[in-house]
Amino acid sequence: GSLSLFPEQVGRSQVTMDGQESITSSQVLGDGTPKTPWNAKSKGLKDILLKPPDMRTEVEIEEVFAAIERLQDPFLANLDQPVKRAMCQRLTWEEFQENEQIFDFGSVGDKLYIVWSGRVQLEVPDEKTSTETELHFVKGAKMDSGKVFGEIALMSEDCKRKGRCTALKPTQLLIFYRDDYKWCVGASQETTVKERVAFLRMAEEGLLADMRYVDLQAMAGSLT
Repeated sequence: GSLSLFPEQVGRSQVTMDGQESITSSQVLGDGTPKTPWNAKSKGLKDILLKPPDMRTEVEIEEVFAAIERLQDPFLANLDQPVKRAMCQRLTWEEFQENEQIFDFGSVGDKLYIVWSGRVQLEVPDEKTSTETELHFVKGAKMDSGKVFGEIALMSEDCKRKGRCTALKPTQLLIFYRDDYKWCVGASQETTVKERVAFLRMAEEGLLADMRYVDLQAMAGSLT
């Protein structure tokens, strides 16, 4: 039987309905990694996403779409089906090792990230202790499988990262570039976030009126 892109039972020999034995943990990938169903399915997705978009078949795009459908994040859940399918044709793949920096504060933000596996740590400058010449960072959210991050820089006017991000362990990310983001989802997503920012500014009789725009963006992005 064929493998989908999702883990079910890992490290056990199974027999499918047609009598074929499924992959076991005793088999290995070409790089020596044990070929468990999870590794095999990640490798299948990776192989698709490393292809140029115009070289992907409809079947491969459907496999990516099925993978994305299983990820639980408001950003993905709120996308219309046609937009999500177009996104699946343009997604690419990147990997990071433990403690490797994914992006730095102030760098140009040209990518949106979806965590396929692993965990990342977001950090932002501490306004109380940072100076013009020296920044001090405080830890923000940790992002696990299925979470989306990095979109705020794609919507900001200066396109700069407002924080930094590091992989806490070996991490596989699905990547969506700025131009593809703008083409597929940018206009509708930016409108949604800007509407929420405007709402938050009016909330609680102006209690949030003095909050920085980037903070309001982050808060708006978390609303569903």
